[in-house]
Amino acid sequence: MTEENKTPEIVEGEFNDGTGPEVAALPKEKLRIAITGDNYLAIASENAFDPKIAEVIRYDTGNLAAMYEFKPAVVFVCDDVPLLKNESLDDANLIAMIQNVAQNTQGGVCLKTTINTETLERIIGVVGPEWSNGKLVYSPEFSENVEGVLTSDITYVGGAPKALDAYLGIIKHATYFSTKELVKGTVAEVIYAKLGVSGFKAVKQAYFNQLHQVVLDLEGANPTIVRRMIEKHPALTDRRLMVPAFIKAKSDPDSTVKLARSYMGEYGNKDVKMLVGQSDRITVLEEAINLRNLKED
Repeated sequence: MTEENKTPEIVEGEFNDGTGPEVAALPKEKLRIAITGDNYLAIASENAFDPKIAEVIRYDTGNLAAMYEFKPAVVFVCDDVPLLKNESLDDANLIAMIQNVAQNTQGGVCLKTTINTETLERIIGVVGPEWSNGKLVYSPEFSENVEGVLTSDITYVGGAPKALDAYLGIIKHATYFSTKELVKGTVAEVIYAKLGVSGFKAVKQAYFNQLHQVVLDLEGANPTIVRRMIEKHPALTDRRLMVPAFIKAKSDPDSTVKLARSYMGEYGNKDVKMLVGQSDRITVLEEAINLRNLKED
């Protein structure tokens, strides 16, 4: 990986408050924007551009020759990438298309399709680090509909500084995109953050599904009322719980460095042990209190 390591930057509403990166005035002729894909990401990207400023054409991946003749300034890649049976990405077509864009146009690429770091490595492998640092931006979406993409609560954008400045300048001056909070980082950082948020949502949903069933099984309370009580507790948004346990364990005078590094859960949390002890249905908690994972190297 060749991207510069840097702390992700959080900027409130940079798309539309006039605080984005300064760029040269837009050219007198319209910007040429190409979009690939046939889904809500492609539709939202197409509708986001001001038609007075940009000419936007959506292309089928089987008609890329016409796109090369169009000579777009930016190609928004929104194509769906299927998962294989082993849950790896079937990304060969996506990588080949980005490679062809790099070889046949002078424009950059904004990748809207969600990918993992393995796909990123393969992309860099075919286009080279110089091109990826200068012309590749990754901006996946958390929303799953057109309106949500156009007016998101938070937007992640990843890329090297040169690519980010060019991309955000276009987004600021030529689109209707609006976001409450813009978070910038490297492509790899955005990949991990996007997948991390999705993973957290899945664990949170699974936990409340299982807790609901436990309350029903054990009886004596309304699971919906229990959930509403939990929703009011500040622990649900406590950022201290996001710091890895092994880091916090280093402050324990009775813990060695090696032992602290192996911490992966809440082994000493009696409340959690009591909850799991009442029912075997909350499987999402079993890993958190499994002492077998705690080993002294």
